[in-house]
Amino acid sequence: MILKNFLIKTILLPTMIFMFTGWGGTGHQLINKKCVDYFPKEFSWYSKWKNDLIEHASDADKRKSQYPDESIKHYIDIDNFSEFVSTGKINQSLDSMISNYGYNYVYDQGILPWVTISTYDSLVNTFKRKDWTKAVLLAADLGHYVGDGFMPLHVTANYNPGGIHYKFESELINIYSNDISFTLDTAEYISDYENSIFNYIYANNGYVDSIINANNYAKSYAGSTSGDAYFSTMWKQSKNFTTKLFNDAAKTLSALIYSAWVDAGKPVEYTTEVASDNSETNNFMLYDNFPNPFNPVTTIKFTLPNVETSYMTSLRIYNILGKEIITLINKELSPGIYDVELSTEGGSASGGDGNQLSSGVYFYSLNVQYEENGIEKYFTQTKKLILAK
Repeated sequence: MILKNFLIKTILLPTMIFMFTGWGGTGHQLINKKCVDYFPKEFSWYSKWKNDLIEHASDADKRKSQYPDESIKHYIDIDNFSEFVSTGKINQSLDSMISNYGYNYVYDQGILPWVTISTYDSLVNTFKRKDWTKAVLLAADLGHYVGDGFMPLHVTANYNPGGIHYKFESELINIYSNDISFTLDTAEYISDYENSIFNYIYANNGYVDSIINANNYAKSYAGSTSGDAYFSTMWKQSKNFTTKLFNDAAKTLSALIYSAWVDAGKPVEYTTEVASDNSETNNFMLYDNFPNPFNPVTTIKFTLPNVETSYMTSLRIYNILGKEIITLINKELSPGIYDVELSTEGGSASGGDGNQLSSGVYFYSLNVQYEENGIEKYFTQTKKLILAK
């Protein structure tokens, strides 16, 4: 097993786990922040997501300490595959790669492109459900994985030449992030997003030598790899291609989020409150589950407004990656206040036989479809719950 994979997977070196974080917090926030400036006019309404995209830009990194399998999603040692060395490409089917190289070998090299693709697919499905709260979290995660794909040392087996990885991805960017300028234009729809994701990974692998050369020059000039002289020289040598990487990352992320919305049918966001007064029975309400954190039982309460209609209602549980794992309710309901019990042992109010969940963070989402004056309307809201065993 190569050294990087050992360092990432072992629990004995938490400081090293922290080091390999794509562009670091500053860089990932910058990419997520700037991507909204590329949104096409018909999608510009979603620019209001900017603060959430910034706030959750490093959620994927934070999951590494809780989910051991998260780390392999942030890189691919693509030049450890012989076909990339000879052709500049790999078989883009994960199943085919596993068939050719074996499961353990493929996963040991990292699965960044395939995770980026699956996150895009999840975002499309979330747009289709009009679950805006979950959509912005997935868009932030997509931004993180796209950012990793534009960090050249995350797409090569030569991940830390001369100890440069952390200095380039975090220390240098923390110092000079304000010097990165963006040339803005409009992101366009990507019809073949899978090829697009692999293509930028292939291309960004080519910048590894540029980083090495910049580091060697700066080290030679400054006499070390620390101090103002080193970092200022390193930035002069790398500014042009680093700025290009950030520009391309932000525009690519913008195009992928926009394309996911187009692929979902261009759903229009709507308000999640439909009543004009503060009466509990005249508003849609999804309450915080109680207790939270919980073990083994928690109660989810929601209100359907007291009007002359019925509501097609679903209440579902999703894991941190946005995958649906439990359906508590999926049926037509009358107006009223509902208490739904979620239990990890012995069933739930929906009549289940118990749900085997591991400790961690989950999301519960209420989705309602109904008619008002002959017009189809929707309500959706998502909240977070924590299982602590």
